[in-house]
Amino acid sequence: MTIPLLHLKQVKNAVVGNPSKKAEVARDEGFLRTLVQCLNLPHSPPEIRIEAAHVLALLNYGTGGSLISLIHARTHRALIYAFAHIQPTDLPAHAAALARALRDVMCAAADVLGPPLWGLRVHYVRRKGRRVSDEEERVVREEVGVALSLDGLFRLDILDKLLPHLNTPNTQLRTHILNLFAFCTRSTTQRTMLTT
Repeated sequence: MTIPLLHLKQVKNAVVGNPSKKAEVARDEGFLRTLVQCLNLPHSPPEIRIEAAHVLALLNYGTGGSLISLIHARTHRALIYAFAHIQPTDLPAHAAALARALRDVMCAAADVLGPPLWGLRVHYVRRKGRRVSDEEERVVREEVGVALSLDGLFRLDILDKLLPHLNTPNTQLRTHILNLFAFCTRSTTQRTMLTT
């Protein structure tokens, strides 16, 4: 099942700058599941996959509940899978949209799971200046930590899919991948995996 392109654009425009709408869309498990599936439907038009990636990237910002919904929908896995199956004939915007969405979801998760290695980012739940309770922060950290390990991003098979795109002429794609690893690197082990 796919979502019509016009509806995806309407959802994207509705959630931009609207945290309550983002939370509402993220709570709709059926829509979120279909949105994630749009990333990997083999005969889905590239425009649908691009817009689905844009919406997923936008949903990431806002409340911790949105991030939890994205992680539970296995968005990170679907994005990695879609990225691993990019073809040379795919539109450059498709690869860039997937890389941006993957960067946004993984960086938000990294911010929740632990402090940055070099202090490059502010903790996710405090980024928008909204103070949350210690209890809400703990729940978000536990939920994300149970569903996702950042070390999975630094596995050789995943790195083999992502790092070759650093040689692409697509500057947006290169920038998103570089930011992904710059902001998600949280340990010496992860840094070693990138440099060896």
